[in-house]
Parts: sequence; C-alpha cells; structure tokens
Amino acid sequence: MPSGQTHLCIEGGILAACIVGGSVLTQQGAVSATLLAAFAGGFAFGMLFLSPDLDLSRSRPTRRWGPLSFLWWPYAKVFRHRGISHHVVWGPLTRLGYLAVVVGGLAAAIGAATGLRMTARVPMAEVWAAIAGVYVPNVIHVAVDAVGGRLRRRRA
Repeated sequence: MPSGQTHLCIEGGILAACIVGGSVLTQQGAVSATLLAAFAGGFAFGMLFLSPDLDLSRSRPTRRWGPLSFLWWPYAKVFRHRGISHHVVWGPLTRLGYLAVVVGGLAAAIGAATGLRMTARVPMAEVWAAIAGVYVPNVIHVAVDAVGGRLRRRRA
C-alpha cells in the first residue's frame, strides 16, 4: 500500500488543482468564494485529520490530533484497518458521525456546566460544500490504496 506521505502528496496535488479550478469558476461567477473556501477547508481537514487511517491508533493522522489523539482510540478499536473505515461512503460517515458525537457530547457537557447555550448558524450550501470536501480525499485515499494493491499484486 502507498505510504501516508504518498497519500498526502496525491491528495494535496488534487486539492491544489481544485482550488485553481474553483478560483477560475469564482472569477466567472459560477461558484461563490465562500463555497470554494468551505470545500477547500473541508478537503484539507479531511485530508489531514479525518483520514481513513484513523483506524490505526498510532498513525500519523491520529498523531496530528496532538493531545486530543486519545479521542480516536475507541474508533481504532471498533473499526479494523481497511475495513468499513476505508469504504468510500461509510468510512467518512463513521468518522464524521463519531466526531459529531464527541463534539456534541463536549458541547452538552460545557453547556450543562456553565449554563451557556451554544448555537451555530451556517448556511446549508457551505455545510454541504465542506462535507463534499471531506469526502473527496477519502475517495482519493481508497482509490490510491486499491491501485497500489493491484500494482503490488501484479509485481508479485
């Protein structure tokens, strides 16, 4: 399988191409700058912090979470490597869902302790653009793993 560095190089190159293409579309008025920013932000976050390799407790994506990396230990225990976490559709859904439960639980605990009520109003178009951005590097990661595995088997 390709290394994590290979994944980052490929995904980073595709992100750069998306930003260039999106900038052209923004200049033409076809796409708003906020949608492009939401997509690019989601892509970068997905590429660096929501990689399918979070199912490995000592992976680089897990270590990127720094002192919060312990939050992904249960995820790594539940999902075996290259199982559902590497599925094109279900992989990102499991990570986004897991993250939503963790963040929602933390927000509820802070709200209960402080009496503060946290609300966020984000336009749905930007939410969907960010979610699409999170999904694209996952698809690329899974495709690169599949191609790398096939090439390795052919050489053997």
